[in-house]
Amino acid sequence: MADIVTSACDIALVVSPGRVVESVMVNPQFGSAERFAAWQGARLSQLFSPESAQKLENRLADGPEPGRSLQLELTHAADAFTLPVRYTITRSGEDGTLLLIGRDMQPLAEVQQQLVKAQLALERDYEAQREIETRYRVLLEAHPAPLLIVSMSTGRIADLNLAAAAMIGATRAELIDAPVGQELDGRRRGEFLENLAKIAGSDPLGAVE
Repeated sequence: MADIVTSACDIALVVSPGRVVESVMVNPQFGSAERFAAWQGARLSQLFSPESAQKLENRLADGPEPGRSLQLELTHAADAFTLPVRYTITRSGEDGTLLLIGRDMQPLAEVQQQLVKAQLALERDYEAQREIETRYRVLLEAHPAPLLIVSMSTGRIADLNLAAAAMIGATRAELIDAPVGQELDGRRRGEFLENLAKIAGSDPLGAVE
């Protein structure tokens, strides 16, 4: 009987109506039976963390009825180790004996922890990127001179400040991704070069060859 039960699960507990563990059956692939030997004869609530013990007690107060089962994810916290297990709990006969058939949830818990860590890392990266973008935008707009950033690969306007947009005579939204040559044709080109000359003459750092 024990072999049949453990072949379908990682661990199984037979619990008396008084909530005392009468038998512990362990799948050999899950671990050594000696690891769980101390559970036999212990009160069921002593095997779990306080939160899991309370959750189990609350659910057992309402069932399960004979012939029915309930599922609970519980965390063992005994003998200096923690072990998350998903139990299917059935009541055997009218005397209230319980059979708890459990699957180890540790691999899933580890994957969940890795996902949480990855999500937190992404959020930190996102916040750092937002902070960098905010600083960049503040510096760009705080500069008194018109600033125009052009992509060397496409020749299109990648970014500009409001002073540059006002100098060219269009909105920033209209100029983003526009070909820079198109925006500097004709009169605008002359005005643009004239303004550059003025900036170069008044600010040594703005000199243009």
